[in-house]
Amino acid sequence: MPRIAFAAALGFAASLAQAQYSNAYFFGDSLTDSGAFTNLVAAFGDATANKFTTNPGNVWSQNLGLRYGLSVTPGYSVDPASAQFAATGGNNYAIGGARATLQPGVFAIPAFAANIVPLAAQITTNLGQTGGRANAGALYAYWGGANDVFFQAGAVAQGLPLANAAANVATAAGDAVTQINQLRSAGASSLIVIALPDMGVNPYAASDPTGATGQLLTAFSGAYNDALRQGLIATGTNGIVYLDPGPVLADILARPAMYGITNTTIPACGAISSLGCGAAQQIPGSATFLFADGVHPSAHVHGILADWVYGVLAAPGQLAALSAIPVGRLGAQWRAVDNRVRDFATSAGARGFYVTGDYAPARIDATAASPSLKGNGKTVGLGYDRALGNSMLGVSLGLADHSYDLGGAGGSIDYEELIVSGYGATRFGAAYLDATLSYASLDYTIQRNVALGPLVTSNSGATSGRQTGIKLGAGYHFGSGNLVHGPVAAISWERVRVDGYTETASPTALTFGGQESKSLRHRLGWQLIGEMPSGWGKLRPYARITHEKEYEDNRGAFSVGVAGSPFTFSTPSRGTKDSWGLLAAGVSIDRKDVNVHLGFTSSFSKSGAREQAFMVTVGAPLN
Repeated sequence: MPRIAFAAALGFAASLAQAQYSNAYFFGDSLTDSGAFTNLVAAFGDATANKFTTNPGNVWSQNLGLRYGLSVTPGYSVDPASAQFAATGGNNYAIGGARATLQPGVFAIPAFAANIVPLAAQITTNLGQTGGRANAGALYAYWGGANDVFFQAGAVAQGLPLANAAANVATAAGDAVTQINQLRSAGASSLIVIALPDMGVNPYAASDPTGATGQLLTAFSGAYNDALRQGLIATGTNGIVYLDPGPVLADILARPAMYGITNTTIPACGAISSLGCGAAQQIPGSATFLFADGVHPSAHVHGILADWVYGVLAAPGQLAALSAIPVGRLGAQWRAVDNRVRDFATSAGARGFYVTGDYAPARIDATAASPSLKGNGKTVGLGYDRALGNSMLGVSLGLADHSYDLGGAGGSIDYEELIVSGYGATRFGAAYLDATLSYASLDYTIQRNVALGPLVTSNSGATSGRQTGIKLGAGYHFGSGNLVHGPVAAISWERVRVDGYTETASPTALTFGGQESKSLRHRLGWQLIGEMPSGWGKLRPYARITHEKEYEDNRGAFSVGVAGSPFTFSTPSRGTKDSWGLLAAGVSIDRKDVNVHLGFTSSFSKSGAREQAFMVTVGAPLN
């Protein structure tokens, strides 16, 4: 029943919660701010130089929003006259200089620093605008802590004991944990938390010839990350997309040219701040520099960071097909069995050994949630069946190789399948019943590609799975002689379970939890079977058209997390109870010492999918 169920199962992959978010909300500081200081910058000149990067380029939050078709606009706007920040109704609440809870923030002009809205108040403003509850369909992102580190490092320079400053950094991390859990408690189900980069590796730190500034910033940012991580672990690791930029940024520094970066030490804006630094103020040819100013990344790097975050969020939609693809791929062997049953039901011919070959190309269109999928399955099999009066019993063994490419150069899914089936059929005059029971072992090789700017990284993994299926069929034949026809019906059930796995070590490697897909389908239709002599032997052409319907919607979830991290986020899924048409046609050629079957199937009226199969069977009757 079979092959087309592949498309129905992939309806479940297409509905995963990497699907279109209803909105995106950002909380943070200058690394995320997309224009809170626009009015201030406009008062002095170029209003497009309103972000802490190589303006007028985007920061990562804007780039991520574009991936989902979402506009990311400032949630606050500063009044240059009063130095006050007012909420605007935008969805990016991040403000350059913001600390976790306390004021003042970190900004060159004290009057503005005093009023910079900390992340705690940013979240309060957002929840106040949404009735105290998070938008369940939205994406939330929290990236803070950098200004608490800078503030405490500055305090140490002014004489604050190091131990006191370190305790203050730990407090800021604890406040961050509280704020993140506030979002979780309010119902934020898709929540990104980004740790700090090594803040001692930048032109600002490098400008201290003693190295003390860099050492202190490295120590404080590392301590913040440790406290943030441990605090979140203590309150629960599920439901957080926890991202550490350290490995990606370290890889950029190790091989910058691969990322399209031409300079890792000189700021594109020279000695001035990137806020207010437009194209006219930037060093010529500096668009591919790593840093915009002494501490902020360029727009080029922000693009890479957005690609990195998107790659994690997109991964469940890319690989949900692991358990969906095999559903219906039992069809290769089931098609061969169907042909044996049809011949048995309409003739008293002897049974025996047979070999089969099946080639089944498939194409699934892309959706908002998953890439397109194109590939094929190739199956070879060996079987034996024997007639026992009006009944027949048989067994078959199949070996299949499947290869599918993910659209957008997203990678590939390949797996080998060893299938064993037992089947039987019984005739009752013009009626017949048949049953098939199958089990398959699955061995996967997966490649998931992630584009980070101009660099495409390939993450490979391997896992295994199991598939079970049962099909019950029935039919009735009207007519006699050279042409019979009649109704056919079947019901089938399949379950595929795929084990979790971790991709091989790389800065973008992920861990995937186990998956499961189920299918319950019916078939109702009509078939015609003819018989005529020829010089090659007895020809038995046939054609069948059926209505296929899927009853399982595969509600469920599977977990994903960064490799080596205890944090996981689940991606709820809901498939589609779809229906479609299936056409099957072919011919059997019966000779005394051999029989040959050639067949073809094709789906129709299936939105966004097309599956076909071509098969050949050669049998040696045993009288």
